Amino acid sequence: MAFCYTASAQSHKKNLFTDNYAVICDTSLQTMMLIHEDKDELTCTRLDNKELQLIDTLLKDAISDYNKKLEKEYKKRYGGRKMDISNMTIDLYKENYKRQCFAYVNKKGEKIVWVNCMCSEDPVDIEGWKSHLIIVRDGGKCYFNLKVDLAKKEAYDLRVNGEA
Repeated sequence: MAFCYTASAQSHKKNLFTDNYAVICDTSLQTMMLIHEDKDELTCTRLDNKELQLIDTLLKDAISDYNKKLEKEYKKRYGGRKMDISNMTIDLYKENYKRQCFAYVNKKGEKIVWVNCMCSEDPVDIEGWKSHLIIVRDGGKCYFNLKVDLAKKEAYDLRVNGEA
C-alpha cells in the first residue's frame, strides 16, 4: 500500500469527508480483481475535497436510481401492490455509510475511483476501514460498491452484496 489519507477537515465540527471517507492506494491483485482492472494499466492518485464532493453527489444519485428501480421491480413483480422494501433499499443518511475510495489514473489519463461502502455500525473491522480494503461476502445493503469516472462525472457498475 503506497499511501492512505483522509481529506483535511475545514473545522473541528463533524465533517462528512473526514468522518466517512478514506482514500486508499492499493494495487494488490485482490483489489484489482474486485474492480476488474489490470494493475499495469492504473496508477494510484489522491483526491481533493472537490472531487470527494462530486463522488458524494454521484453516489447519492446512483443510490436514488437503484432504490427507484428496486421499487419499480417489486411493484411489477407483485401486480402493482405497494410493498415494504425498506429492508432492501439503501439509505445513506440513516446508515451513515463509510466510504473507501480507491482512486486511480488509467493509461488515458482518466481518474477512476472505485468506492467501497459499508454500514458504519457494522463491527467487521471498524478500526481498519481507513487503511485497508474491507470486503465481506453477503451483508446485503450494508455493503455495496460502484465506480466513478470523475472526468465524465458518472457513476456506474453499482453492486450491492447479496444476503445469506
